[in-house]
Amino acid sequence: MTTHIGIGPNQLPPTVDPVAPPPEAPPTPVANTQARPAPDARPIAAAAALLKDAAKKFENHLANIDPAPYTPSGLHGQISAFAESPAMRQVDEAVEIATQREADAEKAVADIVAGLSPKGDVAEELRANRAWDRAARQLDAVPDNRVADTARKLIDAADPTELAVLLQELPALLASKNQASDWIEQVVGEKVPALADAQRKLKLARQAKQLVDFDSKRLRERVTNTPAPRAYSPVAFLDVTKYDPDK
Repeated sequence: MTTHIGIGPNQLPPTVDPVAPPPEAPPTPVANTQARPAPDARPIAAAAALLKDAAKKFENHLANIDPAPYTPSGLHGQISAFAESPAMRQVDEAVEIATQREADAEKAVADIVAGLSPKGDVAEELRANRAWDRAARQLDAVPDNRVADTARKLIDAADPTELAVLLQELPALLASKNQASDWIEQVVGEKVPALADAQRKLKLARQAKQLVDFDSKRLRERVTNTPAPRAYSPVAFLDVTKYDPDK
């Protein structure tokens, strides 16, 4: 005979403890056995190589992840663990290299400009002061809308001492008359080839630094935001070497 155990009207059904989810698999160490890119004496080329190498190592990191043991959050944690790897520090190094190249280019321009200025000799300083007094009188004698044209003519006709003092004093005078002065070094560079070359390299170094910053930001975003290996979209790196001042 079968006996049925019923539940009385004032009794609650037995409770069943929920099954605990399996423990989250901890992130595994990020492998970084690949060699670094070959050294390059050109800083911008070296920075670009470091970025591309870091991206390749991230792709290999993704390829070695088996999504099966992970929850979505655990999988994302395993992917983003690459951010703490030595390979990812190459991205910081690339930015530092590009930053230093820009600073070196700025110093090269500043050194040439400083070399045009009087060196402290009393007679030379007096001559420079007289040259500026003459230039200032000419600039004050013309309407403000003609000051820049007059200044350009003074630069074209200047000898080295006059050129140095114009380079030093013109920006403040033009600013006092609400005139732009960002053209002065370029015009002076036409008379001083070394300055023109240094300015060209500075412009390239600044452009290259901007591209390295942009590419490094995109790679960091991929490392931080990629939710699963199949969702990865490779970084299409810009051609930073087009703006390499050392080519």
